[in-house]
Amino acid sequence: LRPGGKVAFVFSNRLFFSKAVALWTGKDDLEHVYTVGSYVHYGAGGLLTPPEAVDLTPPSARRRGGGKPQGDPLYAVVATRTTAPPPRSA
Repeated sequence: LRPGGKVAFVFSNRLFFSKAVALWTGKDDLEHVYTVGSYVHYGAGGLLTPPEAVDLTPPSARRRGGGKPQGDPLYAVVATRTTAPPPRSA
């Protein structure tokens, strides 16, 4: 990823329980955002800006007034590449 480039992880709450790990199945949507954001933050080695969460859920899929949502929630965790990697020490 070049400096200034963006990385986006987009996800919903749809899954096959037989294929998903317990770390994912035992959490709600907000915890999914925190999990993905933590991987981006701690796994990037300081090369990405702090991750930002974006709620991309269509208005028809949001719960309002106790009604049943019509669709699935959709979230993104986004970060930007900052600079070239620091030089490695010998």
